[in-house]
Amino acid sequence: MNTSVPCRLCGLPVKISSKHPPEDTSALFCCSGCRMVYSMLMESGMADDSVDFTQTELFKECVAAGVIPDPAGGEPPEEKDETEDETGTEFEPAPFSRGDSDHLLPLGFTISGMWCPACAWVVEKALQKADGVAAVSCNFSSDRARVRYDPVRTSPEKIFKTVEKLGYKAVPLGRETKKKTGEFVRLSVTAFLTMNVMMLSWAVYSGFFIDLSPISVRMIAWPAFAMATVVVFYGGYPIHRRAFAGIRTGRPGMEALITAGSFATYFYSVFHLLESSIHLYFDAASMLILLVLIGKMLEQSAKDSIAEGLSDFFSLVPKKVNIITDRFPT
Repeated sequence: MNTSVPCRLCGLPVKISSKHPPEDTSALFCCSGCRMVYSMLMESGMADDSVDFTQTELFKECVAAGVIPDPAGGEPPEEKDETEDETGTEFEPAPFSRGDSDHLLPLGFTISGMWCPACAWVVEKALQKADGVAAVSCNFSSDRARVRYDPVRTSPEKIFKTVEKLGYKAVPLGRETKKKTGEFVRLSVTAFLTMNVMMLSWAVYSGFFIDLSPISVRMIAWPAFAMATVVVFYGGYPIHRRAFAGIRTGRPGMEALITAGSFATYFYSVFHLLESSIHLYFDAASMLILLVLIGKMLEQSAKDSIAEGLSDFFSLVPKKVNIITDRFPT
């Protein structure tokens, strides 16, 4: 005999066997779409277990895009194995979900703001439901997506709006200069100020060997404090934002450790600055932020190089062939 429990996300009934019920019936989902959206809400910190998921913007947009079922629409959709046809024979999924035609146009763009592979899955499913889109491929590792669309029925602007309604930012390939410029400016400002903080810190550390008056310490320490403040809060803003998001969701990562270390060093130094002490370590807080930003820049540079290399490799594929037959031997 079967019984049912509500879906953890949308509340629709999920059928389970009463003879062999699962150990935890509080986290069951009616479909893979609900499971993915629930994972996104938990990872991004947009909601927690104490709120009604149906009231979140992401839930509403996913329902409108057809990614997950509408609770007001009745029964949940039946899951079907996409690797088998109606006869039970395995087959290779078709490259295009809505058929291909000669007038389809390709479109490539980058997507920013994706937290995990589930985000890429939701974007892909939402675009597959969009009118005029024949094929979709979204890659979380490269933050890129490719679609083939019918220009009569849709446009790149409408495709980008579909992505942005889910909470992400879509930018055509080759137009990511503004974002990269902003990251380069952040790194440049952080590096310049950190070098100055290091030089002033050496002057403060000389107080361990010679006598420095409180006035001398303040004259050296206050400029270091001002520059370190910019480095910690402006240079480290992307790190701190992800750290607090991870803490809110109960899944702190590397960013949480960096934030804890830089904040502890910074506020410890501020306390001693107000006491006119030479135990100031603004240089350590600034250098920690700088090293992380350099690491992120090198990582992004490697990903861009790999993506560019793959693009060049696939561009070698011939687009024309010469078919030799008995009628046309050459």
